[in-house]
Amino acid sequence: KRTLDSFLHKICFSGPIRFIVNIDVLQRSKLRGLKDYFFQIKRRHGVIKIELLINESPDGSRYKAHSLALNNLYRSISSKFYFHLEDDWLFLNHIDLDKLIHLMDTCETINHIRLSKTRIKDKCWIYYLSDEVIEQYLIPVSECVIDNVPLVKTFAWSFNPHVGRSSIVKKFISL
Repeated sequence: KRTLDSFLHKICFSGPIRFIVNIDVLQRSKLRGLKDYFFQIKRRHGVIKIELLINESPDGSRYKAHSLALNNLYRSISSKFYFHLEDDWLFLNHIDLDKLIHLMDTCETINHIRLSKTRIKDKCWIYYLSDEVIEQYLIPVSECVIDNVPLVKTFAWSFNPHVGRSSIVKKFISL
């Protein structure tokens, strides 16, 4: 609740918002309270649509359930851009989504604008895994400013809260 409340109070966006909520490995006893909570949010904030997708792994594996949840989430996206929100974040500063989405709409090379809890390191690790070899590359990052928006260019994708280009993430789930 804290994450979603902070998101709704700190994110500025002029368009409609559609929440697709993926619930993986949920205790069925808590489902009714969760549905009530999202109904209250819809009534308070005028959210156009809230969809609850319940995902459970057939064999009870948390990893498989989480993977299914992410795949179902990204398959459900119908807009050009999306905002991915994790459940353990608090937003402390205002974030102008209109500005970030406009930036991504005009700069087709920007596919992912990630929010970070900490300072972004000067270099990031890229891993290549195969059956026999694990290779690691330390890639430098660089700061840039595009349309007065300060960014850090990295070569890593993250499931931290972020604005993403739907066409790119849909390529991930089709692998």
